[in-house]
Amino acid sequence: MNNEVMNLKNGDFAILPEVPYSSTDVSEGAYISHEDIEHHIMDFVRGNINSSKGHMHMREVLDDIIVDLCNYRNALATPDQYLKKNLL
Repeated sequence: MNNEVMNLKNGDFAILPEVPYSSTDVSEGAYISHEDIEHHIMDFVRGNINSSKGHMHMREVLDDIIVDLCNYRNALATPDQYLKKNLL
């Protein structure tokens, strides 16, 4: 997944850091903070809904959201990995 552009209310924009994404489990995933994981989840859901308005059925959107969230999870460290590094 490439870096995303976020439009700010004042008309400026910010480049968002690349979000880890993998269609398969990785041996040691990215260690992302609790808050950032929450933001990424919300961004995936909101982005899928907003980009599909008017041309996709919500059932299709749901499939896309599930794929995105599963690929995101695959790229993250597991709870056990977080525990071993005292990050959980």
